[in-house]
Amino acid sequence: MRIFLSICLMLGLAASALAYGVQAGSGITLEGAPTAASPSAPQAPKDTVYGYWGIEMQVYPTGLLPGIHWERGFGRGHHVHARIGVNLFDHRDLGEQDNERGWGWGGGAGWRWYLPRQGTYGQQGWLTGARVDVWRNTVEWSNELFGFPFASGSTKLVVLQPTVEAGYRFAFGRKWTLSPHLGVGWEWNAVTDGSPTGEGPIGLVGVRFAYQSCHRPR
Repeated sequence: MRIFLSICLMLGLAASALAYGVQAGSGITLEGAPTAASPSAPQAPKDTVYGYWGIEMQVYPTGLLPGIHWERGFGRGHHVHARIGVNLFDHRDLGEQDNERGWGWGGGAGWRWYLPRQGTYGQQGWLTGARVDVWRNTVEWSNELFGFPFASGSTKLVVLQPTVEAGYRFAFGRKWTLSPHLGVGWEWNAVTDGSPTGEGPIGLVGVRFAYQSCHRPR
């Protein structure tokens, strides 16, 4: 697990280094203001602050993560974000027990970096980032013998879920965005009250739909 988390951390650091390298070497204005090469493109105000509210859905092999999403820019292409949501899952026989299903609530926060296309007011472009979510889950589990249940129980968990992500944000006008993305990370049962249940690597496919609530100079 330590090796996997180290790889995730290195990927995040590499993405940050790449961001600054592209910014320094390409002359692209990362908050979306076009360069002199595209004078006809719309001009965003200098030092614009971007804020977004919206909904997010992530799907992984054994569950769903719907939630409410908030995001705010704090630098040239850099954003912080947070969400609250629920974790709905059915591990089937992929966990420690024969059948594991349940739900939980939680949320998390992270950092994201964008490379917007010129003239899109900082909204449209490739993205990468990292986040950490915390879930308070309840797992109802059972075991079977020759197809007949012989043991069952309930386990309460505090789950840590660090992930890295990459995707693309599409802009619709100057107020609406849609951001499909892929993520990879680890689910770690940090606190277990009851019998052990499934944990390990996780892959996610997600989408965010957001409204730009703030577009003003600082």
